[in-house]
Amino acid sequence: MSTPFAIAGVTAVLRQLVVEGLALDKAGDAVGTIGVSAGPPDLVAKPGQPEPTRVNLYLHQVTPNAAWRNLGLPGRDSGGDLVSAPPLAFTLHYLVTTFAAEMFVAEVLLGHTLRILGENAVLTREAVRRALVPTAASPLATALENCGLADQIELVKLTPTAVALEDMSRIWSAFQAHYRTTVAYEASVVLIDPRAKGRTALPATARAVFGETLALPEIARVGLADDPSAAVTTEDTLAIAGLRLLAASGAVVRIGATDHAPASDSRAHILNVDLAAAPRPRAGVQSVTVIHPRQMGDPATAHEGVFSNAAALILRPVVNTVSAANSATRTIDGIVYADGTLTVTAARAIGRDQRVEVLLNERGAPASRPPRGYAIAAPAANGLAESVDEAAQIAIPYRAIARGDYLVRLRIDGAESLLTPGGDGRFATPLVTI
Repeated sequence: MSTPFAIAGVTAVLRQLVVEGLALDKAGDAVGTIGVSAGPPDLVAKPGQPEPTRVNLYLHQVTPNAAWRNLGLPGRDSGGDLVSAPPLAFTLHYLVTTFAAEMFVAEVLLGHTLRILGENAVLTREAVRRALVPTAASPLATALENCGLADQIELVKLTPTAVALEDMSRIWSAFQAHYRTTVAYEASVVLIDPRAKGRTALPATARAVFGETLALPEIARVGLADDPSAAVTTEDTLAIAGLRLLAASGAVVRIGATDHAPASDSRAHILNVDLAAAPRPRAGVQSVTVIHPRQMGDPATAHEGVFSNAAALILRPVVNTVSAANSATRTIDGIVYADGTLTVTAARAIGRDQRVEVLLNERGAPASRPPRGYAIAAPAANGLAESVDEAAQIAIPYRAIARGDYLVRLRIDGAESLLTPGGDGRFATPLVTI
């Protein structure tokens, strides 16, 4: 591969090829001394100075090479570690411009230059090495000689390209210079070796190949075993029904970020998961997936084999206790409003990164007005200290809540806790008095 000096090396090789070609053609006998430069066109013909007789090569754009950028495997694994170091592949875009003060001279230079570049459409390794031999000792000349361009896997190829007149006009407008006859070329490809090297794996000592018919599990529904349409809380037993759900094969049920060993049901193709047993998934909207592991390797170890489709599950939190402590009150238009703190204890720990709200609905409001309702968001990080990742009890400040009795629902990541009806058929608990 090449070093980062290879881009400048390509420009140096093209310039040297034009210099040698013009000398071999004896073009100078007809038009006089010819200069060959590699820089911005606006620096060649300067205002107030005579027009030089010169061929100028300018690298005006560098683009990723489409063929090489899609070659090979990804450079990093799922953990972000570097496993391979594919080369950086670029295509160089040049503008070849000829300058002259007299008639026909610019065209003469352009004709010779086009033939020279056409005859060197492929920069051979020998031509690159010869062109990069330093004519005078300098650190830059030595770096270009050792850029590795002659040794890269693919040779650099020159291709003339057509540029629309409008695009060419925009390019020269960006130069803020008067237009001269210009031909565009592409030089492809330059491969730059990255500095970082991938991790090299040990070779395989043995190979084991086996075949197996994959029976993909399929989830049809998730819910409670007795009532599939009922809400599922964090303390229930989840029933997963579908096709090819085989508990005997060591199936794993993945709920959100937790894996569970299911128990088979007396009915076929149903798996049961006790959500109250460890590891306990958090409340919220979760995805449920059934995995059938496969024993592979020597000695045989379990690997994630085939996955089912993902089913959505609304896992509702359960409120154990709730209390309110008023810190201040004030009366407005005959209504007493309070500030304070709600302390809610849930059956399942709440993470600091979860979105938590408390919903209050007034119970026992008079018939003369609609019942009051409030939605109170938990503080940042749910009020937990930086060293605490989760807690079953959180404190939520409130302001300007009209005093009274309120039914309490806890909403975590979009999943709301349930209310329990009383003997009169109306919701009765959990209840808090503010």
